[in-house]
Amino acid sequence: MKFSIQGHWRGQQLDLQGQFAPGERVALLGASGAGKTTLLRLLAGLDHMPEAQIDIAGKTLGRAWQSPCSLVHQQPVMFAHHRVEQTVHFGARFRPNSQALPMREWAEALDLTDLWQQSCAALSGGQQQRVALLRTLMSQPAWLLLDESFAALDALSRVRACDVVADYCRRTGAGLLLASHHDSPQRILCDSAYSVDQLTGSYQPNLFDQLNRVSSEGGMTTLSGTAEQLTKGFLAVLVDRQSLYLAVPECWQPGNARISLEASEISIALGDQHQTSMVNRLKAIVDTLVSIDGERVVVGLRLDQQRFSATISLWSRQRLELVVGQTVFAEFKAAAVQWHGQAH
Repeated sequence: MKFSIQGHWRGQQLDLQGQFAPGERVALLGASGAGKTTLLRLLAGLDHMPEAQIDIAGKTLGRAWQSPCSLVHQQPVMFAHHRVEQTVHFGARFRPNSQALPMREWAEALDLTDLWQQSCAALSGGQQQRVALLRTLMSQPAWLLLDESFAALDALSRVRACDVVADYCRRTGAGLLLASHHDSPQRILCDSAYSVDQLTGSYQPNLFDQLNRVSSEGGMTTLSGTAEQLTKGFLAVLVDRQSLYLAVPECWQPGNARISLEASEISIALGDQHQTSMVNRLKAIVDTLVSIDGERVVVGLRLDQQRFSATISLWSRQRLELVVGQTVFAEFKAAAVQWHGQAH
């Protein structure tokens, strides 16, 4: 996908340019009103700007119905006269090879099986979002555009929906553009980022360089590892040659994994013989020390290749006499580790 969208649009100046590889999974970052929905609607062909140059799979974008992109809105469009089964099959009717996709398996994962004969008009907002997602997948777009498509879902349903989207992309090689105010779907599904600010866009090849930047509050860090085995009721994940443990997720398999740590949930200890009830203990190097609000310190920590952060009190920093370059141990509970899926 390659696009150059420059010029005046509804009284505003657009400067949105980018190029994504086939099958790339891109998070759209930006505040509300920055222009993410504008970009998605133009790429899907739902809005038309004469000056825009949009090339998808080697073809210039024409009418919306000819586009290889499908957009799932925050407010899904339902056929009120359809049952759930009818509307899902409607998405599949234009793709003769849609039978190769595991529709029933995805419907079960999205908790739609018991709704199969329900009227679409009687569904809740979250149910409609899940139905719209499955209908769109069955239409087999080459590029899946999601605009706050998980907004009405609870945390567990959001993770399950992400698993279904990831499975679709793996099976078909489809690309993904995802706009979400919840960063959990981005951490699960995406690898690169396209930031939109005041209708101007820029591309970042590594999403986690963006999401993992040490903020004024420390924030959340996503680390890549390898899910290995179940140990004493926990899932063991190898991160930069060190094992950490978390509650066993609903769906996992040995291989690549993403886990996230919240800075406020991490404690710092000295000495390799330290006695602790914490399940997790990672050996790390102090990379940075940033004081915030006069009472807390964000400690940047480095493993072999990856970095994360901990937020501790200023008193703790002084008591431990922490300095940059010092070897320390990051301690945290298994419950503090968030499972963010298995990349590709």
